[in-house]
Amino acid sequence: MLGRRIVFITDLPLELEFAPVSRLVHLARCASADGFEIELIGCQGSPELVSEEFDITHLPIRSPGKSQAQVPFRREVRRSIKAADAVVVRGYWVAFFTLLLSAWYRVPVRILDFHGSTWREKKKYSLLSMMTRLMEANSFVWATHIVAVSRGVQKHVPKRSQVKCSVLGNGIDLESFSNTELVMSPALEQLGTLDSIQVGIVAHFGNWLELDTLNKAIQLMEAPVHVTLIGEGELLESASYLTNSYFSRLGKQSHSQVLSYLTRICDIAIVPYNASFAGSQRAGFFASRKTREYLAAGLPVVAPSIPGIDPLLEDGVNALLYEPGSAESLAGIISKLVADGELREELGRAGRDKVGTVTWGALYRSSSLPEIFL
Repeated sequence: MLGRRIVFITDLPLELEFAPVSRLVHLARCASADGFEIELIGCQGSPELVSEEFDITHLPIRSPGKSQAQVPFRREVRRSIKAADAVVVRGYWVAFFTLLLSAWYRVPVRILDFHGSTWREKKKYSLLSMMTRLMEANSFVWATHIVAVSRGVQKHVPKRSQVKCSVLGNGIDLESFSNTELVMSPALEQLGTLDSIQVGIVAHFGNWLELDTLNKAIQLMEAPVHVTLIGEGELLESASYLTNSYFSRLGKQSHSQVLSYLTRICDIAIVPYNASFAGSQRAGFFASRKTREYLAAGLPVVAPSIPGIDPLLEDGVNALLYEPGSAESLAGIISKLVADGELREELGRAGRDKVGTVTWGALYRSSSLPEIFL
């Protein structure tokens, strides 16, 4: 093990609010604790990610229009790949070129951290869709190991590559939830002064989520609630009703601000998945890091009863599930939680207990990665 070097590569800015980056950072920390030499390579974040546990290489943020495929061809990245005993990469085009170079330099362990396909979503650009599909297919070939983020995502790995694919879900860093030094932004402090029950959603608001049912449910309720949306995404731009007074949009927040909101302000967390995506490759997002952070924060979680949701969610134990697309069902569940503080606390305690089984350290040790890195 002594002297074995593992390089983790992403084309994203090195900021913990990006779930794929947070995932690589925690896996790097676990490998570092096992005695491996680690280097994490990604675009420069703001604020920059720093670590005393391993080396970090910040690349200048690429200009708009620049291909992410350029990342592995930078001189310092090529040098790191060539000297590595193992390479772990996430992304799409960047993954293909990183794995190709790793194979060229005969790096013995080449791991693709697979979060789902994108070529299916590029129907408007058929040529780009074909190119992305081709590169994804070849990434599976060049990788010696594939780590899927969920069983739903694993199903989209080609059959011929399934033999080298394993599942490693998103874990949780429980220590971050006991940080008493978290400082809230003025916007969060203002939310804390409201008298109504706080309902929160933290997400990248893509089309695997839907907010129409929630909006209709709130209109059916008599009890006042306030819904805070933290994050960005195209879904927020197309929903005109978000200008209603019971919605607040805070945009992208740092991970520390998200933790502050979840642990100090939020009363109920909702994961409003779009039922039409159940069973699709996007169902991999249904086991998201945010769902597990809700549980770790001791929040009752409300979610639709659909296939593919996080298996940690148990109806009536740490979560309440509503009928997909039913505003009446969702309104009834939220109203029940608003009226019963003891129920909120009971579900929250159960969630904290459950999420203790999926810390990053526990997931890493139970996975095949320690053996693969050796």
